[in-house]
Formats: sequence, C-alpha cells, structure tokens
Amino acid sequence: IAIGIIIVVLYVLFPVGMGIAAIIPAQSAVGNPPAGFEEITLITDDGIQLEGWYSPPQSGIAIILLHGSGGSRESVRSYIEILTSNGYGVLALDQRGHGESGGKTGRLGWEGTSDVGAAVAFLEDQPEVKHIGGLGISMGGEVLLGAASSYPQIEKIVADGATRRSLNELLALESERPLVRNYTARVMFATVQVIGGIKPPSPLLESIKQAENTRFLFIA
Repeated sequence: IAIGIIIVVLYVLFPVGMGIAAIIPAQSAVGNPPAGFEEITLITDDGIQLEGWYSPPQSGIAIILLHGSGGSRESVRSYIEILTSNGYGVLALDQRGHGESGGKTGRLGWEGTSDVGAAVAFLEDQPEVKHIGGLGISMGGEVLLGAASSYPQIEKIVADGATRRSLNELLALESERPLVRNYTARVMFATVQVIGGIKPPSPLLESIKQAENTRFLFIA
C-alpha cells in the first residue's frame, strides 16, 4: 500500500499539481514606475490588456524586457537600471496572467507571442525608436525566442536562463527522450492543455532557426 501511494503521488498527483500551478495567474500589485518611465497599456491581437513601463531611448535602440514565470515588471528593476544607464530605451511588460496584466494563464508563456507582438507594434509607433532588441529572464527569454520567427523586427535577443516550456522543446534534448526521463513532464504539460484549454506553441528551436537575421545571446 505504501509503495502504491508513493507511485500515485510521484507519477500522478505531483505532475498534475505542477500543471495546475502553471495555469494559476500570478497577478500582483506593481509599484510606481522608475524615474523617467511612463505607465502604458497595450492590447494584444487576442484582446488581452497588458500593463507596462516605457522610457524612450537615447541611442535609438529600445529593448523589450520580459520577466520570468510568476514575476512582473517589478522584478526586473535592476535590469531596467542597467539598460537605461547605457542609453537604451526600455519597454518592461507584465506578461499575460502576471503583475497587473489581464489573462487567465501564462506561467509557461505558451501564448506569449501575442504579448511580444503588442510590444513590437507599440515600439514601431515611437518615432525615437530606430532598432528593437529583446531581453528575457527565464520564461521571458523563452517567450522572446518563441516569437523571434514571427517578429523579425527584433534584431537581437538576449535570453537569460531560458530552458523549455513544452514537451517538444524538452525532447529536443536526446538525454530527455527516454520515457523514464520525460513521463512527469508529459503529464504536467497534458494537464495544462486539458485544464487550461490552450495548446503549446511551436518549439523554440524551430523559431530560432527560422529567424535567420536575428542574433542571439544565451546566458545559462
């Protein structure tokens, strides 16, 4: 009985619980914007309202700055300081389901390409912006990499701590292909699809390969 309970917990309850946790919104209050920033609101192509901060560039280069899973633009203030001190403009967004943005899901970044699209459209409308780059932390990096093929306007992307956000991305690693290695992930991602009602995006590697003119920096 004890062994049976352990098996159920490890191979059913644990991965299902992880999947449920992945679709629980991480919305939270955000403080006042940093000096020189204004608060902005963007609407994605699927109707989600995103909240963010924006500061125009001194160099003509604006950076889309995306936080990690469960975070918000509040958690990337140190990155904002680094970028603005070097003359970059910054658009720091709360991704859907995070911070003060709308949306019911988002901890895996599966629908994040639409968020990136709204950011690109906003920056293209700013006359002071001549070039667009992206800096993503963890899930934010994954979202930017996944959007690279859809938005070649993002000329350079820095992904800090990106890993994988779907089963296809996990299976890109040969070491993860045996079932004993990926079973838990399979159950977790299936739970997200069934309960969240959303589908996983195209694999990151596929997007990166298609973004032939984009330059990438990966920080492990």
